[in-house]
Amino acid sequence: MTIQEYIKNPMGKGDAALGNSRSLLLAQLKEKYEKLVVRKIIRTTVYYDKPRNRYLYHLIIPTETERDNDYDVIFELSDGDHVHDKEKNLRNFSIRMIANSPSFAYTFAYVYKQAGLLFEPLYKRLGKEFVKIPPDIRNRYRIVGYEKYLFFGASYLLETDLLTESYLKKNAHPY
Repeated sequence: MTIQEYIKNPMGKGDAALGNSRSLLLAQLKEKYEKLVVRKIIRTTVYYDKPRNRYLYHLIIPTETERDNDYDVIFELSDGDHVHDKEKNLRNFSIRMIANSPSFAYTFAYVYKQAGLLFEPLYKRLGKEFVKIPPDIRNRYRIVGYEKYLFFGASYLLETDLLTESYLKKNAHPY
């Protein structure tokens, strides 16, 4: 899955499990995202792991509420087969992700791991139980859905120049 595909439909191409509800949810998330980026700053650091041809984006996203806390969101964008080497941005790289928000841990960590979308090197920071125990109460059908802070982070990366070759040349730190 690419970052664009995640924004379009995290359940995957052609999956219509949520039907019109997905459109409503997407509209709500976009509205919340717009309000967030107008009021607050999303801090970003990017790392490049040359041997694995991957980029790691660490975003610190402030809560959308008036509380004074932030969430760490990590996106790994990789192209291990070097299929997209000639492209000027990372939009078509495969993604894996993780967020330290309660909604991600309780609702999606297990499901993302099963779908191969979880950035596994950091899952222990959430707590092993979140990836080992199915979310039978919060997500009993185990749907790979939108997680709010992952959506905010993905939207931010797509709407800025942070995925471009020119940005990466100037700002990517060695991993």
